[in-house]
Amino acid sequence: VAEWLNISRTPVRDAIRRLQNEGLLSYRLHDGVVVATLEREDILNLYAVREVLEGAAAAMAAHHASEVEVEALRAIMRASSQTKDPKQISEHNFRFHAVIHQAARNPYLTRTIETFRESLALLGPPTTVMPGRPREVDEAHAKILAAIQNRDAKGAETHIDRKSTRLN
Repeated sequence: VAEWLNISRTPVRDAIRRLQNEGLLSYRLHDGVVVATLEREDILNLYAVREVLEGAAAAMAAHHASEVEVEALRAIMRASSQTKDPKQISEHNFRFHAVIHQAARNPYLTRTIETFRESLALLGPPTTVMPGRPREVDEAHAKILAAIQNRDAKGAETHIDRKSTRLN
């Protein structure tokens, strides 16, 4: 890899070590370093922790979101409801949650969620491509937004569920 990228081995080793620590790469005897695979139990555990983190972010956003951030959430929801393209819906969903993470005002939480997001990339495309999912996402987002607008931290946290966190 270092030769292919025309760089020294040290940054490549560091990057591989970091990706292994984050669970994105693993070492297999006779194969070397490979892209990690997740077992069913790993996936369920990953989503369970992600749900808690996203819920915490929504609760914090209910306390800290500015009117500009609330309006950004509204605008994202409007844009999402105007399209049927799964790729665009997925992008709107990503942006919706990114605004919530920003509004939470907790960079440690945001970094942790990003690590989980990277691990979820191993699972393939988001579930927004499944029939009926865009409508479910819109409904969940409306409830989350209403709770954030009303400064209802518990409500915002409650409306984050496995289905909505699976879409990021």
